[in-house]
Amino acid sequence: MDADLLKPLLAAIVALASPGLIASDAPLLASLTRHAASAGAHAASVRTILEGRLAADLKAPHDLSRASHRDLLVAAANAGSLAAASRLVDLGWFDAMRRVEVDRPELAVWSRSEESVGTTTAGALHAQLWINRLDGMPGISSSFRDQQQMEALEDLLLTADPSPMALLDAACVLMQDGEPEQVARARSLAASAARSLAAMGFDGDDLLLVEGRADAYLSCLEYLEAPDWAAARQLFAHAAAARAACGDDRGRGVMMRLEASAADTGGDLNAAEQEMTAAAELFARIGDHARRGRCLNLMGTWFQPDRDGSGDRAKAMRLFQLAAAASQRAGDWGGAGDSFASLAWCRYPDVPDRLSEPDGREPYVVDESDWGRSAAAFGAAAAAHGLDGDAPAQAHDLYSQGICLDPTLNPMGSWLFAIPIFEAAEAKFAASADTSARAWNLCVLGEALVNAGDRAGALPWLRQAAGLALSEGEQDLLERVQQVLSPAGEP
Repeated sequence: MDADLLKPLLAAIVALASPGLIASDAPLLASLTRHAASAGAHAASVRTILEGRLAADLKAPHDLSRASHRDLLVAAANAGSLAAASRLVDLGWFDAMRRVEVDRPELAVWSRSEESVGTTTAGALHAQLWINRLDGMPGISSSFRDQQQMEALEDLLLTADPSPMALLDAACVLMQDGEPEQVARARSLAASAARSLAAMGFDGDDLLLVEGRADAYLSCLEYLEAPDWAAARQLFAHAAAARAACGDDRGRGVMMRLEASAADTGGDLNAAEQEMTAAAELFARIGDHARRGRCLNLMGTWFQPDRDGSGDRAKAMRLFQLAAAASQRAGDWGGAGDSFASLAWCRYPDVPDRLSEPDGREPYVVDESDWGRSAAAFGAAAAAHGLDGDAPAQAHDLYSQGICLDPTLNPMGSWLFAIPIFEAAEAKFAASADTSARAWNLCVLGEALVNAGDRAGALPWLRQAAGLALSEGEQDLLERVQQVLSPAGEP
């Protein structure tokens, strides 16, 4: 093994074995993830230490931080821990599953293993992780991704007793297919998963696990033709009352948040707002700022203005600002990034400020300074998502920030500012699976360079955008690229 790789790996091993280390130290865990593939004999040591940290976490699961626990699980899974991979699946953290590099040879061997892991097998775990990993893999066509996911899905469903999370994952893949038979199958699987999750109940000290199951239960209901949201609200209300009777304020707040979500989806926004506000206030009193931030962010989305004139811009902005502050205080950078991005869209001048019900207010009039405020908020979102290790979200934030600095839209904008931001977005998109978004970013980067007088510098980006647009069937984008290329006589 190369000495340059060995030194940071050994340093990480020593640090993880030292008392007092916060297991969620993101740079350290990221270093372990990067070097795990070439760790050789040391990989087992890394895995053992990370699993020890995980076991220590689970001795007191009620107060675990979602972000730190996720980072630990992903690092341990990438070091070869089946226990960590199994817990990610049990928690239903599908975004985190994408970060497990099951395409690496060291982890790909799981696909051929019948080793028991809890109530499932290593092979079934690999199939489910692979389904999610494909959603985040760059450089593969959508047709190849769909084919691979369907094959993995069938392997997953062939297991003796698929878990509710496996059924939910399968339902998601089948629903995307759009064919009536597959949609019907997806709904059947989602209904089965919902019944299983409800039967498991929502009590217990492992609050992240309970919360994951409950969120998955709501996701399952969304796939059904006629979901019973009233029954879901009642289920969570009873769970909240049981937690309150035991003096478990944190668990009670979680159930209140879930009850509010069910109320909103079921069409009772007033009740949803009251319950979510109460949950956020409860989390504030007990100092759970991460969960408070996520409550406020979700509530903000209910009032976010839309192009049809619905929403309440001022109220949504206030909620997103509070959510971002709470998430930052908790070190929940993913939550902070989501709130900053939502705040940016609220400031985006193309979105009107008018309630769907007449209230006498004037519609929102474009203020040119909002372009700059929106750009700043997108920049904050990009920084926060970067700290969270979410490159795809960071890429979208940077792309949107660049658009806000386009001088053809923003009189105070400049190509000198926009071009490097589009270039930074390209670096992030190149490592993501969102080929369509990458193609659009390449196109606007090329256009920006042309407008700045650097046609020669623009041509490679535009040609690459054309190729991606062609492969993804983005006809509108392809025509736009061709229009930019045509003055120079480009084919």
